[in-house]
Amino acid sequence: MAAPPEKQSWIPPSQDYVKLNSNASLLQRTMTGGLGFIIRDAQGWPLLVASKKGSFNTAFLGKAMGIHMGLQHVAMARYKRILVEFDNLVVIRYLQDTNHLPPILAVSVIDDIRILCQSFDACSFSCIPRCVNVVADSLAWKALLVACLTVWPVSTPWLLLLCKGEVSGAS
Repeated sequence: MAAPPEKQSWIPPSQDYVKLNSNASLLQRTMTGGLGFIIRDAQGWPLLVASKKGSFNTAFLGKAMGIHMGLQHVAMARYKRILVEFDNLVVIRYLQDTNHLPPILAVSVIDDIRILCQSFDACSFSCIPRCVNVVADSLAWKALLVACLTVWPVSTPWLLLLCKGEVSGAS
C-alpha cells in the first residue's frame, strides 16, 4: 500500500523578500470575474490583502490581471524583492518566454507585468498547486461580493485563520 501524499503547505519567502499570491475567479454563465491577492512577509503574516471585481472572459486573462494588480500594489508599497506564486503554469510560461505571444486579449497585460518586474531588484514566478493558493483563491471569490477595490484589514479573523491554515497545510 502506498504512503499517503504529504500535505502541501504555503512556504514563506526568505527574510529579504515578500511573497505575492494571486488568483482570479470567473463565473462563466454571467462572465463576472473577481481578482484577489495577498502579500506576505517571511513569517507568513499578511502585509497587504485586496479583492476587486474584474472584467475578463477567460481564466488566463483573469489570472494575468490578478498578478498585474498585485504587482502594482507591491510596487506602490516599495517592496523590492518579490516572489510571485499562483496556480497557472500557462501564464508563467508566457511571462518567462518572450518569444511566444500570449492570447491577443492578454498581450497588454502580460507586457505590463514584464515592465513592472523591471522596477524590482528581484522578481520571480512559480506555479503552485491550487491547494497552496487558498487565501488568494478565497479573495478572488470574495471580489464577486464587493463593489470596488477592497483592501482587507490584515487583522480580519477569517483572513488570519486562512493564512494560518495555509502555512501549516491544514487548509
